[in-house]
Amino acid sequence: MVIFRAQGGQSEQADLARVGRPWKDTTVLVLTRRKNQSIVIGDDIIVTVLEVKGDQIRLGITAPREVQVYREELLTGGKQP
Repeated sequence: MVIFRAQGGQSEQADLARVGRPWKDTTVLVLTRRKNQSIVIGDDIIVTVLEVKGDQIRLGITAPREVQVYREELLTGGKQP
């Protein structure tokens, strides 16, 4: 099941192709958050929007030390989806 909010009349299929799916069979959940709002992943990971400037956002990630967090472009060799 894929959860994705289509925008501008585009189909979900087109949006998924634009976003890319680096890991096969991944479900995409798209949420809208504002500054200082968070999402919780599992029991112990919190992602908070710290700042919004134009087309960039700053995220704060609170997670146990054993959880590895990477920027996607580091894992994909610099290729943006």
